[in-house]
Amino acid sequence: MFKSVEDYILYKGREEGRVEGRVEGREETLLRLIEAGLLTGNQSMQAAALLGLNNIPSMLNNKDSRRIYLKK
Repeated sequence: MFKSVEDYILYKGREEGRVEGRVEGREETLLRLIEAGLLTGNQSMQAAALLGLNNIPSMLNNKDSRRIYLKK
């Protein structure tokens, strides 16, 4: 249904009532998808590239897990 992770993020952002042009909304939606484990390994890596992150753990089970992300 979706050609890329970015298309899915935009869809989820619209579904949640976020403004399409807001970068913060897309980033928040993307982080939620990663933390919920709804992305495959390849999708997670694409998501990391979109966010400018270079470290996405394969398993996130701590609510405050965002502190382990590293900006490039």
